[in-house]
Amino acid sequence: MSDNPRPTLSIPLKYCTFEVWKAQRTVATVFPSGHTCAGTRADTEQNRTEAESQGYTGPGETIVWRSLVEHELLHNLLAEVVYDRPSRVMETESGKAFHPSWLRYYEEAQVLAAQYEINTGRDAGLPDEFPWMLESRWKREIVPVLALLWEKVE
Repeated sequence: MSDNPRPTLSIPLKYCTFEVWKAQRTVATVFPSGHTCAGTRADTEQNRTEAESQGYTGPGETIVWRSLVEHELLHNLLAEVVYDRPSRVMETESGKAFHPSWLRYYEEAQVLAAQYEINTGRDAGLPDEFPWMLESRWKREIVPVLALLWEKVE
């Protein structure tokens, strides 16, 4: 991120700012406190398989990048839209706050299920665990953001 002083895209959210650094293939969640959680993902066969399992299709490098960008953004969007709080995963990873592993795993499962549903149009099969997935509000509010995001960073 030091080669380029400004991100390709910066999305201000209620509890943080989400940044995309396209040339570096890096994303970052930046909290007002300055705590930052940055992420990148290598284009490997394992990461391609993971992206495909989330419903992504297309060239391997593209689906790995898209999976990373949308996954990290969804942590923040779902926490804000569904729970009106910051992402527990991003807070813990940035060092801003600590949340127990079981709460972070719960959030991870929700993000992965949302990616699957958004990309395949099929139910992830988790309504008992995540009743909010039965509501259409989260898709109405989140899917358009993902579409606009991808136009900017593809």
